[in-house]
Amino acid sequence: MKSRLRKLKLLSHGFLPLAARKQVLRKSLVQSVLGSITLTLVGSLMSSLVSCSSAPNPSNTSQATPTPTISPSPNSTNSPFFSSPNNQTPNNPSLGKDEPTPVKPLNPEVTKSPKSPNSAAKNTVSINIYQVDNQCNDFIAEKVDVPQNNSLDMAVAKVIEKSNINEFSLSNSKVTIDLQGIATIDFQVAANSKRRFISLSSCEQFNLFGSLRKTLIDNPDWQIKDVRFTEGGKELVL
Repeated sequence: MKSRLRKLKLLSHGFLPLAARKQVLRKSLVQSVLGSITLTLVGSLMSSLVSCSSAPNPSNTSQATPTPTISPSPNSTNSPFFSSPNNQTPNNPSLGKDEPTPVKPLNPEVTKSPKSPNSAAKNTVSINIYQVDNQCNDFIAEKVDVPQNNSLDMAVAKVIEKSNINEFSLSNSKVTIDLQGIATIDFQVAANSKRRFISLSSCEQFNLFGSLRKTLIDNPDWQIKDVRFTEGGKELVL
């Protein structure tokens, strides 16, 4: 570089011949151009090296990139069964997703078999009981079921109940049948009854005594021929 400057100075001062000066100038120009090209190439090469060294490695970048951490929303829970709204969380946390929800067994209903008609017929018997009509002239029959073992007593009790005489009530009644087929019904008037047998009207007497006599005689199973009425063992005279 110093020699070129020296030659340039000589050329400028006119110490060299013309031909020599041209040759020196040509060489200087060539060397200057080559130097410029070399500097340009070196600069480009250095820039490429710098850019290559500073460029990130894709593989290193993917390895160095940290996994993003998603913080749960305030409404989310850390339960392993937490899912999106489309996948509902099972009601029982102790059950897994694949485990079926246990079904509470139903208690079998215990049904009682209805009694057969034959068994009902063995325990009860159908009889006719009678009551007077509204004009107190005749009797009206009504079929009822009574226990077979004491059908006679129950029939008497039903007739007394249906007679429903105002302010007159009985506390007890008892039926006996003698060998001749005569039934005796013994009454006991209740202590709080406001009326006695003697105070009953003819229609009320017909309703009570006539209905009882008709009921007992018209049922052939009892084989009753006649009916008598007593109060405390004494025959009723009306």
